Amino acid sequence: MKNFKFIVRRINCLVCDLALSYALFYLLLFIRPIGFPVIAYYFCSVIFYFGITYWILQRSLMQKLFGIAIEKHPLRYALFKIAFAGIIPFCLTFFLYEWILFVCLFCYLLAVLLLTLLSLSFTKKSLWQWCSGSQVQWQSDFKKSKTLILISLLAVFSLIFLQLFRQSPRWRLREIVKGKNIASPISLPEKAYYVKNMEQYKQDPVDYVMQLFDKYDIVVICERWHTEYTQWEFFSKVILNDTFARKVEHVFTEFGQAQHQEVLDNYMQTRFSTEEDLQRATAQIVRENGGMWPLWSNTNIYDFILNLHQFNETRDSVDRINHFFTDMPTDWNVINTPAQWNYLSNYSDRDSIMASNVLNRYENLNPKKCLLITNTRHAWNYGENEIAYISKKCPDKMAVVLINGTTQFMSPMMNGTLDEAALEITDSIWAIDFQESPLGNVSFDLMPIKRDKCVYKDLFAGMVYCQHPSNWGKSDNYPFMLDNYKDTLLKRSAMVGEDYLKMTTDAIEKGYCDQVEKMFGSPFLWLYNLAFLGLHSIILIYLLINLLVLLCKKQKKTELTQ
Repeated sequence: MKNFKFIVRRINCLVCDLALSYALFYLLLFIRPIGFPVIAYYFCSVIFYFGITYWILQRSLMQKLFGIAIEKHPLRYALFKIAFAGIIPFCLTFFLYEWILFVCLFCYLLAVLLLTLLSLSFTKKSLWQWCSGSQVQWQSDFKKSKTLILISLLAVFSLIFLQLFRQSPRWRLREIVKGKNIASPISLPEKAYYVKNMEQYKQDPVDYVMQLFDKYDIVVICERWHTEYTQWEFFSKVILNDTFARKVEHVFTEFGQAQHQEVLDNYMQTRFSTEEDLQRATAQIVRENGGMWPLWSNTNIYDFILNLHQFNETRDSVDRINHFFTDMPTDWNVINTPAQWNYLSNYSDRDSIMASNVLNRYENLNPKKCLLITNTRHAWNYGENEIAYISKKCPDKMAVVLINGTTQFMSPMMNGTLDEAALEITDSIWAIDFQESPLGNVSFDLMPIKRDKCVYKDLFAGMVYCQHPSNWGKSDNYPFMLDNYKDTLLKRSAMVGEDYLKMTTDAIEKGYCDQVEKMFGSPFLWLYNLAFLGLHSIILIYLLINLLVLLCKKQKKTELTQ
């Protein structure tokens, strides 16, 4: 029983040590060097914590507080523990492919923990104790240091205070939970570096995009998540003006099936007698071109197509802006079961088809200038993405412009520093050229790829910062969206699956599909903040409970001795 209690105490001590090293990591994040990877910085904190405490105390801080002594080969024990807990995973952060980095590190730490548990259970020795040949004992008469416990408690309470209030009133918890600020700590030197570069290199975003056409024939703008509305307000500013009509004239969008191009052309050439007729026709165009989905409900594309029609209507045919669909076809006549829908929706060659649709049209354009709006994932110029296919056919003729968004894991890009620095900029929309600005050398983190391709300027000519995430907007529905379409929508929804059909039926019955629904702020940032705060709170609470228990035991022993 005594041995079992000692094993449990050692396991708890190890977890508390890792929690305390995390607390140190949290504090050090505020002074993280510019460009230093966060994941590597964490393991640097682990190495620093164990290294300092073993150097000063000949054991970790929590081992001292729990009364655990290393009687044999303490230096060798310390080196093995630091290697397993910090040095080995730190080295892995520089040698692994980024897309498996987090998975591998998690698996590594889990494997070390499991091996340690098994080793303690069967040999009563931890992994590093077994490797170093050290001897660990429980000093039952060990006098815990009340000062060390109080210092540790003060550090934990400081972390809680920092998380709740941070540096100014706008950092308070309610702003973080609402997604207006990033929950994780932001490096102050890195933030200052970002602000300096933004102020020095920012320029008018519309002028920046148009200037690219002086050098390139094809300019690509990356669309963030499809439902976001404010980005399309910017796209409209770029497109719906006389300069674009004269200089470029052609715009391609990921939205819209290429097989319906004739329908779109007829719509653009038709003069509708009433506003209601125009809205009905626009609704029909949008709802039938949502790819594999039975209904495309996003307000942004509806407003863009309607505004483009109104812009063209007042102009001669030679001065009009041509809009081309690029997505692959969907034939609902051949989809009769959910299994068929699942098979057809998992198309692996979609990017190549969209690229072919663009290139086939591009060959016949006059002038040979065009703007392409496609989702960020399709716009990475590597692998089997749409822009990679186009780039092979049109080398040195294309520039890709990034719109600020979230990573593939829905966390803030550039570790959140970009958005926090943007709060210091007076303009809500601005552009920077990655070839001119040092920010182009920031590690690419939108999608996990090989680390040596992780520089933003390798994939994008520049970036348009289009609103802080707290100002992003999601808007669903538009006039006449379900006009003479409810039966068709329910039939197609049944082909997707029972859950989707139920969701659609409920939305129709509740009248959701009859009114415009708007939401501001990034749901992805809100979820990221919630996940971070949850993990952060669990770690701190666990550490806080252990320290309070130790303090109570120390106080009780003090009273007994008196």
